[in-house]
Amino acid sequence: MAFATFIFFLGLTIGKPANPQPVSYQPFWPLIADGVILGIISLFGYSRETFTVHEDMQVESWPFKQVPNMKLGIWTFLGAEVIFFGVLIGSYFFVRTNDAAWPPAGTLFDIRNGFAMTLVLLTSSLTAIMALASARAGNRSGLIASLGGTLILGAAFLYIKAGEWFSLGGNHVFQNYSLPATSYFITTGTHGVHVFAGMCMTVYLLANAIKGKYVNGDHTTLEHFGLYWHFVDIVWVFLFPLFYLI
Repeated sequence: MAFATFIFFLGLTIGKPANPQPVSYQPFWPLIADGVILGIISLFGYSRETFTVHEDMQVESWPFKQVPNMKLGIWTFLGAEVIFFGVLIGSYFFVRTNDAAWPPAGTLFDIRNGFAMTLVLLTSSLTAIMALASARAGNRSGLIASLGGTLILGAAFLYIKAGEWFSLGGNHVFQNYSLPATSYFITTGTHGVHVFAGMCMTVYLLANAIKGKYVNGDHTTLEHFGLYWHFVDIVWVFLFPLFYLI
């Protein structure tokens, strides 16, 4: 997965100007496509893991006595993600405070797009909660509908984001606002990759839900997915005001 991410961002960085006058940037699409394909293969392999965790009762478990090893692993992973996004946001603050030409709020990034994406992503958190509640209640149709809604809302978020990216690229944003554009594309692009990964997980969960899984008390996987999806939503709650409102 890490190698796929490396290939994807390498394709973004080794591109070349499409036209010398005015300067417009064109990524190296074959590498980007290779990164996406490798990422999908990695996620599929990840989804096939059984993740059988041995709960050793002979060791000291404080202060996580009531937390299963699997859930503790998820929280540890999310802790690493907090550090990762913290670095990106810290870089944003460094660039922002040292760039006297940073554009005023609402002039470069459309606040309406940011608000629409925030609304869509927060609603997807609600549908993820509804999916877990439906599984606990044994409601298979409600589970399928909620997971489907989460998938559709995630796709809507990426659709709006892609439209904004192409719009900014067509306006030669790198030529006029190189530092703000670089900070924006790297940070929101990384977040978008996490949203896409969550959508791949949702497809896997939806396929299993259609087969009748998760409604017979085996809904732990949905709970773990929800932790990841809510984290991705919380990250966007920070990114929205940083890039669109301040």
